[in-house]
Amino acid sequence: MSARLETLAYERRQLQDRSALYRLRLRRDALAVRGALNWKRVPGVLATAPVLRTVAWSLAMSLLGVGRAARVLLIAGRVILVAKLARAAIGYARASRKAA
Repeated sequence: MSARLETLAYERRQLQDRSALYRLRLRRDALAVRGALNWKRVPGVLATAPVLRTVAWSLAMSLLGVGRAARVLLIAGRVILVAKLARAAIGYARASRKAA
């Protein structure tokens, strides 16, 4: 009976060691992915990759809800409009100052 218990204990240790090894590999791979991800490039990648754009839209819809997502888009559109108008006004002011 003790041989059977020793075998079970040995198999249990093997499983625990294998589990610890897999957890270490997962942690290492997660750190590698985190290190490879450059947060400054994320908006550009989201804008250019259609699949990621769809995923980001779906995530925003699921987290925010339709009404809130619409409000966020409305505010973002207004911010972009104001930024473009400000850029045009600054360009106009610079052009008239150079002409004078």
